[in-house]
Amino acid sequence: SACLSLNMDEKAGTVDYLQFVLARYDLNGTFLGFSNATNEFEWCSPTLNQVPRWRKFGFGHKRTYDCNLFNVLRYFDEPEFYDLYLVDFSRDGALYPVPVRNRNLRDGGRYPNENTNVDQEADDLLTRRFFFYDQVSSRTSLNGEATVIRYAKNIKLTTTVQDLEPSKILPPLLEILYEEVLVADLFQAGVDELGNPHSSATNVELTFQVEYTENYEGFWRSTAAFFGITMTMVGLVGLLRLYNWSRRNSQLPGDGQIDLAFIARGISYMLSTFSSVFFWFLFCYAAYFFVFFKMQDNVHLLLPTNREEYGSYNDYYPFVITLQVCFFGQVARMLEIVVRQSNVDVFFLDWEKPRGRIPSKRGDGTKSRFAPISIWRTLFMVNEYAEMQTYRRYSVELALILTATLLIGADLQFAATPTPNFRDLTPGTLNIVLRFFNTSFWFLLIVYGEI
Repeated sequence: SACLSLNMDEKAGTVDYLQFVLARYDLNGTFLGFSNATNEFEWCSPTLNQVPRWRKFGFGHKRTYDCNLFNVLRYFDEPEFYDLYLVDFSRDGALYPVPVRNRNLRDGGRYPNENTNVDQEADDLLTRRFFFYDQVSSRTSLNGEATVIRYAKNIKLTTTVQDLEPSKILPPLLEILYEEVLVADLFQAGVDELGNPHSSATNVELTFQVEYTENYEGFWRSTAAFFGITMTMVGLVGLLRLYNWSRRNSQLPGDGQIDLAFIARGISYMLSTFSSVFFWFLFCYAAYFFVFFKMQDNVHLLLPTNREEYGSYNDYYPFVITLQVCFFGQVARMLEIVVRQSNVDVFFLDWEKPRGRIPSKRGDGTKSRFAPISIWRTLFMVNEYAEMQTYRRYSVELALILTATLLIGADLQFAATPTPNFRDLTPGTLNIVLRFFNTSFWFLLIVYGEI
């Protein structure tokens, strides 16, 4: 028998992938046999029957694609039902049943599987059998037309490692969200010359996602502690900056007037300080995941799961909000600088002495006089001063062009895919935390190289 190996290098007697098997049944419950799960979860995509990359342990996957429901109604075979199993190689290929969380399941008038946070998952009702599409159950007679199409809109397969034994996994969980569409609604946008409805009314987006994750409760507690320390530092630095400004703009300490302008400047200082400090906080946070996840040989660290439907309880929500606040903080500081500089009057005092004399005209009885300073001298000085206002030690345009060349031209953007191998540049969906570090790293490297 073969055992599951978490090493990225293949070893004799071990496997580093998960093998799933589908038990297939027809509409009347007749068993149709077993088949290895390949691309069945992307049920409306014309893909080849090939081994998917997401079967390899730790290799996350997400794909969103369009599906034409009219083609499902007219050309797809009758739906089949499935039971999903995980092959246990340590027990001579025994089949371990995989539970299914049907988010549309209704129990006594309530929907127990509609969760908004992790704590609500405790009372979930898990099932076994599922389907991908159904275009026949709404028929009112044997040869009648279907009135409703039901389909799996979002499919998510999550594998979580155990807390006490990271080399073992908990039973994978298959989560499915179904939606239904009235057949009459497919024809609302009209039909073409062949009588087929327009794709604008028949196309829907489907998503299939695979995640490998672990328990992050202890990590989030540590992150919250560092967040609090960093916030304290932001407050102290912001108050110090405001105090120094107040001393420079008042005759006596504490003599400054607290007015609307003072409050606006204080808010600007706090926001810009927050942005400057927390950029490096987020950079170090993202660097931790990039270094220890992407550059590991033995898979011992997995990424947090991305539950977008959980809203503020999503593991990535604090990162996204903090990044947005950093952006708006810098924008507020920039606007404050523009307003302040727009209300400043600059006077140029040219102490240059005349260096020549203008001779008098012959016969007019006047004496020669000093030649005035040329106006072009003042204009050149103002132009140089204006250029100094926007002087940078590096070229922003060049840095952006080189960053785009590396990320897009050399495909280095795909180093941020949720796969534990930084050399793997296979195109895929990018993880927001890994992408932030990857983009920031190359941009900063180019900028400091210019300096």
